[in-house]
Amino acid sequence: MPRAKIKDIDRGFKKLAESLGEMGAITIGVQGKDVDRPHPNGHGQTVGDIARMHELGLGTQKKRSFCVAWIDENAARMRKESARQLAAVLKGTITRNKALIKLGYSWTEDMRNRVWAGHVQPPIAQATIDKKGDDRALVETITLHDAITYKVWLPQFKSIRDPAQREAARKK
Repeated sequence: MPRAKIKDIDRGFKKLAESLGEMGAITIGVQGKDVDRPHPNGHGQTVGDIARMHELGLGTQKKRSFCVAWIDENAARMRKESARQLAAVLKGTITRNKALIKLGYSWTEDMRNRVWAGHVQPPIAQATIDKKGDDRALVETITLHDAITYKVWLPQFKSIRDPAQREAARKK
């Protein structure tokens, strides 16, 4: 029986495979220091309390999902954008860190725009509209809107939310 000799020449595949196994993750929503910050109209409640109340419909508050509803509406788009960014990482045209930051920023801005445009359902009551002079839910003080952020979680870092951390990661 003839014998074949195989020589394995690694041209970077092992390193690429290892880095993809540690791609990282993105979280979007009200998180970090904003969760514990007092809400200006919260009557002693924090921004996180107000976000949970609206997102989950707690107590007498109707469920007005700004986060999960946006993700549900955009899941297919998020998969496509993630695949495009992964392809760019594989081609070497963008770093993993930049790809994740780009996705996190884009999705956060889109979620914020959905809130700002008044697309959060159900609509608020007419009495509330008369009281605050606006028919959009969740934008009375802009506090909740501005608290919607993203974090990029990388295996070697705890998170890249701080602009200085993001800049340092970009340079690596």
